[in-house]
Amino acid sequence: MARPLRIQFKDAHYHVIARGDELKPLFVDQRDFRKYIRLLHRYKGEFSVNIFAYCLMNTHIHMGIKTPLANLSQFMHALLTAYTVYYNWRHKRRGHLFQGRFKSPLVDKDSYLLELSRYIHNQAVRAGICSTSGEYQWSSYRFYITSRISQVVSPEIVLNIMDENILVARKKYAKFVEAELGCEVQEEVKKKGIYGSDEFQQKIRKMMKGKSDKDLPEVRILRRGVEIGTIKKAIARKLGFRVEFLEVKRRKDFLEARDLGLYLSRIITGKTFFEIGREFGNLHETVVSRRVKAVYELLQKNKKLRSLLDEIAEEI
Repeated sequence: MARPLRIQFKDAHYHVIARGDELKPLFVDQRDFRKYIRLLHRYKGEFSVNIFAYCLMNTHIHMGIKTPLANLSQFMHALLTAYTVYYNWRHKRRGHLFQGRFKSPLVDKDSYLLELSRYIHNQAVRAGICSTSGEYQWSSYRFYITSRISQVVSPEIVLNIMDENILVARKKYAKFVEAELGCEVQEEVKKKGIYGSDEFQQKIRKMMKGKSDKDLPEVRILRRGVEIGTIKKAIARKLGFRVEFLEVKRRKDFLEARDLGLYLSRIITGKTFFEIGREFGNLHETVVSRRVKAVYELLQKNKKLRSLLDEIAEEI
């Protein structure tokens, strides 16, 4: 039986759950926890996703993720693969680390994002590890209720729902989380498959039946699959030159366009740096990795470049 297609679209919100194979430990000590968080920071930037909550438990992981670029599968594949390679190397083992596919039920940001974040932050309390969420080190809760800044989590995605004033929002959120454990999110998901209002669920079900392509064009991209050649053609068409120029290493006037192609190829297709480099004039994988990171950093401060990237993505 074919595995069901993950529903992915621009600015979707997910509750991502990954478990250890046969419920074996994913983290042996603090070094493992810290390594996972470093990888989370790396791939969060590389794939331009937003982490709005996380809790790392001994045998499983909960994360709240927003995907501005409809690329959850690519992001998670890179993250979990990299951690598995590290874990197997460090602990001298082989084989799978995670149990099957990760779960990623969709979440309605308007009506259920707060409840999901509370559920994630109360994981350690639910498990009896600690009496309050603030005691647990390996969750994003402390970045919600204090002025500490995280390079991984973006608490403002949730806190802005509480109040526009960040100080007021932090106090309200702390009371919200610590007042009660909240509802059993996973039980709700099992019943409905989607965590959200009736209207939100109907919208997603229509999309799954192939009736919402006009409302959510990103779904068309994911259904048919995007090849690197398609991305190259979209860039060449948008900027008005021949595709072959993206494969010529010494043409400095096309370096920026090539870098955009490398970046889009990574976040949309999820292919390895080696595979991407082969499509752009046999660039070495280290060069591809370096240029993808450079484009990501440039996009944070260059609105004009971000706008151009969005326009190219729309044509893919």
